[in-house]
Amino acid sequence: MLNKAGAACMSICVLAAFMAACTQNGGGQEAKPAPQAEKPDRLSTSEPLTLKVWTGDNEQMFKETLVDPIKKKFPNVTLERIASQELSLDKLIAAGNPPDMIKQTKNFMIFNVMPVKMEMDLTPLIKKYNYDLERYDPGLIQSMRSFGAQGQLYGLPTTKVGHSLLYNKQLFDKFAVPAPKDEMTWDEAIKLAARMTRLENGVQYRGMDLQFYNMIASQLNLSVIDKNGKANMSAWSRPAEMFRQLYSIPGNNVPIPGTIAKVMEPFYKETLAMVVINPSTMMTATKQYPQLAWDLVTVPTYPEAPGVDPYTNYTYFGITPTSKYPDEAFKIITYLNSDEMQTELNRAGYPTVLKNPDIQKQFAANSPELKGKNLQAIFKHKQSDPYVSPYFDNSVDSLVRTKFNEIIAGKKDNNTLLRELDEAIDKKVAELKAAAK
Repeated sequence: MLNKAGAACMSICVLAAFMAACTQNGGGQEAKPAPQAEKPDRLSTSEPLTLKVWTGDNEQMFKETLVDPIKKKFPNVTLERIASQELSLDKLIAAGNPPDMIKQTKNFMIFNVMPVKMEMDLTPLIKKYNYDLERYDPGLIQSMRSFGAQGQLYGLPTTKVGHSLLYNKQLFDKFAVPAPKDEMTWDEAIKLAARMTRLENGVQYRGMDLQFYNMIASQLNLSVIDKNGKANMSAWSRPAEMFRQLYSIPGNNVPIPGTIAKVMEPFYKETLAMVVINPSTMMTATKQYPQLAWDLVTVPTYPEAPGVDPYTNYTYFGITPTSKYPDEAFKIITYLNSDEMQTELNRAGYPTVLKNPDIQKQFAANSPELKGKNLQAIFKHKQSDPYVSPYFDNSVDSLVRTKFNEIIAGKKDNNTLLRELDEAIDKKVAELKAAAK
């Protein structure tokens, strides 16, 4: 006969067995718990949502291209601008105020975002929402993937930065020289620059200038520092020779301007016939210089690399790993990159990142002052994408500029100067590595 403790124990066991039996269905399998409904994102509700965006856009651009279209589409969403010119990411992190989204140019990923681990792979969200990357210029997506060691995608391009050769139509007419055309080689363009360079009535006219010294090297996918942290300037013999030919033209041999404003100044004054540059500078300034008759063609190329423009550049959107609203941020980004919004931005003069030719053809259509110009030149070539080392800082850039000014001055042969530059860069990289320890 059971005592009280034994009876209590048996009762508990019987009860447990009874409850277990009740949880089985007719097939003898355990019933699965009812799936929980996924929590709706804030975009589909009326609940207010503020997303902080770390960006280099000024207030007007931020309002016109982000705030206004998003407020129209999602009335409950407020985008708050955090100016990267005023607050760095590390300061925001230290203050406990990191952004939700990033809108910056490509190089910010290398020099500002990844060093503080504020990149987030968008691949899971792309898969979750079955987002189509095939709509994009494939070179831009490939460039974004190059930042991830395993092909992670840390952002989506939103505005392309194009390049072209601008030229002054009146100067070519004045000197009875045939105007530049699409698909010129560098040899052809330099010969044209030589014909346009002259001293006339006390005015020095120059044939051509470049926005940056590395443009003609990037077309051959040449980097300043390779992926192993070693200087790569000895490989620049071909572009260095092109550079020397251009700037050894008597009257065209001026030091590297160093800034966009300085390189454009003689073009605005109509003493520079051609300049290889991002044409958005001139497009923006057209109303300022109504007397300046200008047009554009594709950037000159190498015979061994036809149809290749200087380095890939673009503005991209990213989401930070600290954001509480990654799904909402992703949907906002994909809306801004929709055909509708990309068409609107492209018509406003922000080159589309999509490969749709029907959208590309509408570039800058909202600007009547640009009608008739060869604006499609910026879409005709693919862009190169040379490696950019995190050690390529202002001090290294200064070393390269100095040596290229020596090439202009003809102080030594190119191979000697490039070898000396390799040595100087390797020394500087070693200093940077030591300082980082």
